[in-house]
Amino acid sequence: MAKGLSCFTLGGFRVIRLRHISTVLLFSLLIQQPLEAQEDAPTVDDGPGQTEGPADTPSANAQGGKAPNKPVEQGAATIPEGQELVSIDFPEPTEIKDIIRAVALWTGKNVIIGKNVSGKIQMISPRKVTKEEAYQAFLSALNVAGYTTVETGKVIKIVATTTAAKDNLSIYQGSNWSPRTDKLITQIVPLRYIEARVVQTTLSQLVPSNSIIAYQPTNTLIISDTGYRVRRVLKIIEMLDVAGQQP
Repeated sequence: MAKGLSCFTLGGFRVIRLRHISTVLLFSLLIQQPLEAQEDAPTVDDGPGQTEGPADTPSANAQGGKAPNKPVEQGAATIPEGQELVSIDFPEPTEIKDIIRAVALWTGKNVIIGKNVSGKIQMISPRKVTKEEAYQAFLSALNVAGYTTVETGKVIKIVATTTAAKDNLSIYQGSNWSPRTDKLITQIVPLRYIEARVVQTTLSQLVPSNSIIAYQPTNTLIISDTGYRVRRVLKIIEMLDVAGQQP
C-alpha cells in the first residue's frame, strides 16, 4: 500500500485512512447483507449450525427436462420492497457538515453540530443503498473522523467521541447482545465469577482505558464504545467469566 495510507476494517466496511482525509469504501456486500437482517441476531455470537437457507430444489432434469430458470442477479433480491434508495457516493473530499446536511434530509431529523466539528471525508459507494444502510455508513465515516451521534427523539447531535460518553447515549444491559452499529452506546455487563476490576485491567490493553468502568459493589462493568466494539468485548468477557475464576 502507498506510503501515507493505512487500511483496516471498521463496522463491516473497508476503510482507507489518509493523513488528513478519511475514506470509507462500501462494496456491493453492503447491498447483499442489509443491516436490518443483521439486527435480528439474538446473541453476540450466532454460533455454528444456525445458518438457514432455502431447501434444495430439484434440478431441471428431475422436472421433466425443463430448462433451468435464469439466475437472479446477485444482490437484486435483497433490497427491501418499497424502500427509497439514496446515494452516499462522495468521491471527492467533502466537508463533514455538507454530508451531515444530506443525512438530515434522508432521516427527516434535526441535527445539532458541535462547534468543533470540522474536516473532510470521502464515502465511495458503487450503488445506491437504503436510508438505514446509508445512515450506518455515515456513522462509520464519522467514527473514522473522530465523531459520533447522540440521538434524543428527532434530534441528532454530532459530538466528538472523546466526550460522547458523558452525553445521553443509548443504554443496553446484559452480556449476550449488543447492537451492530458504529454509534456509541453504553452497555451494563454484570459478572458472575470474575472480578470486574480484573476484567477492566485485562481489557484496558485492547480498548481505550476510559471506555470501561468497573463498579465493585455489584461486580459490574460499564462499557461505553461503539456497538461493534462492545460486541467484541462481550465475546472476550464470555470467555473470561467462567466458573473457577474466583480468587
